[in-house]
Amino acid sequence: QHIECLPFAFAGDPLQTLNPTGFRWASLKAGFYNEVITALAPTGKLGLEMNFRELESNYRSVPGIVALNNLIQLWRVVLFDIHELKPQKAHKIGDFKPQKFILGQNMLPEAVRYYLQDTIVIIPCDEGGEADYVQEDEHLSHLLTESSASQTPWNVLSAITAKGLEFKQVVLYKFGEFCHSRTWKTPKIKAEEAKYFFNKLYVAASRATERLYIIDSALGEERLWHQASDPEQLAKFLEKITSSPQRQQWRKLSQIISQGSRPDEITGDDLEAIAQTFLQEGLHRENPELLRRALSRRSRPEGGVGFPLRGSPSSGVIRG
Repeated sequence: QHIECLPFAFAGDPLQTLNPTGFRWASLKAGFYNEVITALAPTGKLGLEMNFRELESNYRSVPGIVALNNLIQLWRVVLFDIHELKPQKAHKIGDFKPQKFILGQNMLPEAVRYYLQDTIVIIPCDEGGEADYVQEDEHLSHLLTESSASQTPWNVLSAITAKGLEFKQVVLYKFGEFCHSRTWKTPKIKAEEAKYFFNKLYVAASRATERLYIIDSALGEERLWHQASDPEQLAKFLEKITSSPQRQQWRKLSQIISQGSRPDEITGDDLEAIAQTFLQEGLHRENPELLRRALSRRSRPEGGVGFPLRGSPSSGVIRG
């Protein structure tokens, strides 16, 4: 039987590449041509081509989260001259805006373990370094139990582990501390290292579908997050976009973030949905680590660690 059309579809995002070899559409196109098209039409008379279409809409996250991811993309455009990047439009509806909590400013440091025990926390370390990172962090280490002291807590993931997953709520934890202090002034000095960091940041921030919180130290605020809260800094980056229509598009679809005031809202996550995500993805990928996380969550008693807060009995916010 004659086949009129045999479609192939590939989906990928080169800006979410986290492995050292990277991902390039040009390489995929060349490989597909050499391995498939030349086999189907060795003479080239059929004129088979691979067409590239960039996805302009984000179907995963609510507008506020998409706007923050667009801001991260804007940083990449300006810092690394990736001018082919375009901001995305949010397809979902929702009013939530990402919130930032800085330890010692609008969140009590000793309250962190209480807020993070029952929600997804993405940390800035590399793959395989999660357990060491948690053990060395004065706040996350409290999430460890005697029976699992050598394992990563069920809800703490690196950006690489979280890649391909999505959750209603995500906390980005101390990514700012991993941002090189000279990134904003001389990014080309350590361009590849800086690009890799922003890749991880983008992957982590784009895992959330409905709620995204940022928890960081004063150092992380200085190195990274003040850039995401300052209208003047946003204006400076927009000025670097030479095309007026593109500049207007970035201005319309990017958004700075504000200081959070209700950290107690972080505790309201859907734990059963998280366990289901780990279970389904673990079975689909045949990934024992994701299955362990699903089992750890389901075998964990409800309620977790209680924490008496001082300063504000219900929220743990530091008030002047």
